[in-house]
Amino acid sequence: MHDEIKIVAASAEDAEQFEEIEKICWVETYANEVAGITREDILSRAWGSPARLADKRDMIAGGEGGKMRFWAARSTQGIVGYVGTEQNPDFGELEYIYVLPEYQNKGIGKKLMKTALTWLDPEKDIRVDVVSFNIRAREFYKKFGFEVQTEPGDSSTLPTGKRLERVRMVKKPSIT
Repeated sequence: MHDEIKIVAASAEDAEQFEEIEKICWVETYANEVAGITREDILSRAWGSPARLADKRDMIAGGEGGKMRFWAARSTQGIVGYVGTEQNPDFGELEYIYVLPEYQNKGIGKKLMKTALTWLDPEKDIRVDVVSFNIRAREFYKKFGFEVQTEPGDSSTLPTGKRLERVRMVKKPSIT
């Protein structure tokens, strides 16, 4: 049976499902023996806490000044992925893109990315910060014209004190 995926505008009610998808993807992607990041390190974040969910609902609703937009990848089974963007005065930013592991490599990330890139200002740089050891994501972004920069990305410190170092990737405006 073919399960058609539709990309639709997200609503604040999607926050709990987005949080669960993000948590699953973080455990799958960032638990990394070589980097010294364990599953427990990832699960130490306050996943699903009232504060995180309130922040996520606010961002989905547009964030400060309505400069954020989110879309959900919906199947008959529910939400299987999402993307979140932010348009700043000088650049666009891909804040989130997650697809459940069992739905990866089916073109869903590509659909989400194309939707995000359509909304972000094509005349400004678009950037994304990627965990340095997430080679799969870095290769995905390269397919859309993003290039690794010398400027480091914003890194995250987990509650256990371990750090997820990031690299910044930028898609330059298309010259027409």
